[in-house]
Amino acid sequence: MLLTLAVCSYLLEEAPFSCHSAQLLAINDEPRQHRILVRYYRSLGFRKVRDVGDGLGDLADLVGWGGTGTLMEVNLEVFMRRNEPALRAALQGAEDGARR
Repeated sequence: MLLTLAVCSYLLEEAPFSCHSAQLLAINDEPRQHRILVRYYRSLGFRKVRDVGDGLGDLADLVGWGGTGTLMEVNLEVFMRRNEPALRAALQGAEDGARR
């Protein structure tokens, strides 16, 4: 989570006018694991864009993403605002650990 928030911060600072969202693919290697991934990403604020399948129309997505699954997207500012408490808690824990 810390790495994800760091990347989002970098994108917002370095490209504030051209990068407003991030996408990922919840890979569908096994149905149960896929459901877990989709539920987890939704809890982080991602929304479903579309399913990437095995069809010829999905060829570009298959090459780009490397597999089938659910393409999901999140607004970076919303993501940062929503997950700021987790970031603050992680930083506070790191500071507390460094003091000991």
